[in-house]
Amino acid sequence: MPDSPRDSVQFIECSPSSCPRALPGALQLGEVRKYGTTIAPGLYAPVHQHFFVARMDMAVDCKPGEAYTQVEVDVKVEEPGKDNVHNNTFYTQETLNHKQCGIVIRYLLAIGS
Repeated sequence: MPDSPRDSVQFIECSPSSCPRALPGALQLGEVRKYGTTIAPGLYAPVHQHFFVARMDMAVDCKPGEAYTQVEVDVKVEEPGKDNVHNNTFYTQETLNHKQCGIVIRYLLAIGS
């Protein structure tokens, strides 16, 4: 998109991944795992420590004039205890941001892009 007003805007983020190729786990019917993402019935991908520094804001499924929903994923550290005996366990918590598109547009207008 060479004519995009977003060409000069750069986002750098680090995110944990739930990669289905890295040790997928089995789930019982209706079971949910705190330390992974359900990717299919009976299958989940554990969260593990791969960090990436690129963000792709793909709004390919939006209708004209519709603000898309962005999912923000935060990493939470598990408290030490029986579920975290080595003090190295973490999990993700998702937050839906319904107005992210509007925030970016207002920012671009404010800086004159």
